[in-house]
Amino acid sequence: MKKIMALIAAALLSAAFVFAEKEKLDFDYEAPKMDKNGAFYIDAKEFKGRKIEGLLIVNYSDFNDIAYDAYVHSPLTQKWEFLGSAVLKGFGDRIVVGRDYENLPDYRYFAIVPQRTDDFDFEIEKNKQGLFRKALISVEIRSPDYIMEESPKPKISEKNAYVTREEEIPSKAKKDIMIINRTDRREISVKVFGYSKKQVKWIPLGTVDTKVTVGQNALKMKNAKIENFYYFAFSGVDQWEYSFDVEKGNLLVTVR
Repeated sequence: MKKIMALIAAALLSAAFVFAEKEKLDFDYEAPKMDKNGAFYIDAKEFKGRKIEGLLIVNYSDFNDIAYDAYVHSPLTQKWEFLGSAVLKGFGDRIVVGRDYENLPDYRYFAIVPQRTDDFDFEIEKNKQGLFRKALISVEIRSPDYIMEESPKPKISEKNAYVTREEEIPSKAKKDIMIINRTDRREISVKVFGYSKKQVKWIPLGTVDTKVTVGQNALKMKNAKIENFYYFAFSGVDQWEYSFDVEKGNLLVTVR
């Protein structure tokens, strides 16, 4: 019994010591610069609200196979500690680093370091992930063509193509793609492309031909899911306007 009580007392003492050590940590300091070229620094204190569980590094440039290393400055060791690397295959590719680092939400300073020197700019924001989850700091790597764009999109060589923004596709769209003809033509043909999350490139998904006797025609997503793509592109004989909605899990694309 005495042995058990001694073990409990030791555990409580250890927990109190750890808590006291944590309480002593001083985050009100200026982080030292790194001895690495091109380092970009982030102060998490500038972002209000939820604590941060990681860095989301996104490639919004026209360069393929670019790589970045992420670091956090530890007030315990007073050193920049490695969080992980993000190797980004192409436009839109993204990787989260730092989730496995202990006590990361308590730390303040982060750094992103390119593995090669290029003329890139960074766009930083804090992204909520859900009602009860911590946030991510989004680090968007942008080349000059995309610096001023609110929501960058990949280019496609298809004539008259409309490329969606990421936020345009309703999150509840899970099944097939329905094309609704509201143009001044009796029949239209629409080519559909998806920008693959896995392959990070445009994939032709098929063509939808609307008929006079059919109000809307569907592109059956047999070999892929809508959620497998970051973007979609639609093209026809003219530069039409497109709007998006969801019905019974299907993505409704109205062409005007």
